[in-house]
Amino acid sequence: MWFIWKWRCKSVFDSNFQLPVSTGKIIINFADEWLKANSDSDSQSKVKPCLIAWSPPEINWVKLNVDGSLNPDLGTISAGGVVRNHKKKWIGGFALNRGIGSIIEAELWGIFEGLQYMWKAGFQNVVVETDSQTSMCLLTNNTPINHPIFSIIHACQALMKNNWCCIIQHVYREGNRVADGLAKLGHSLDLGITIFDDPPSQILGILEDDFNSLAVARLVPSC
Repeated sequence: MWFIWKWRCKSVFDSNFQLPVSTGKIIINFADEWLKANSDSDSQSKVKPCLIAWSPPEINWVKLNVDGSLNPDLGTISAGGVVRNHKKKWIGGFALNRGIGSIIEAELWGIFEGLQYMWKAGFQNVVVETDSQTSMCLLTNNTPINHPIFSIIHACQALMKNNWCCIIQHVYREGNRVADGLAKLGHSLDLGITIFDDPPSQILGILEDDFNSLAVARLVPSC
């Protein structure tokens, strides 16, 4: 992320600046050197630097990226989602202010609102991406009816079972940055859901990064 910020600033303030050709290699090399300098031999073998970027869906599919956000000081939650097609084109997005709640509720409400949005829009082949492993686990397993948030879990599962092809999968947060930006934006909006036919200005930079397949380095488990 530091490299992205640095290059973006230089492009704004230095008219002669040109983006390096091998940006991915520069980031990976830096991450690799950092890992070597800050890890012992045992932990080094367990993780490796990897470039993560948002990827578009296949032709005739749309992808929904969702995320939740918690304001720890106020205890309030929000969520956001973005729908794009195989051409990386913005189809629609939303931000949700839910008031008081937990982070897992924020994640699940984001999934629920996103599924509702896509179902009402008439899409038949949809991929849902979330960076919440807990949400994935709750939605893909049988949750007991006495679970404290069973109602929203069940509501999401019911939508997923509609007459369409709906796939839910995990994505690293570095590949979910637009949804994260929309989720954080939700804290500043009125209670309820706000639909964006066009992308709000607050996430235009991240949206452009995704369109240009700009990758962000992170450490991932070694195979």
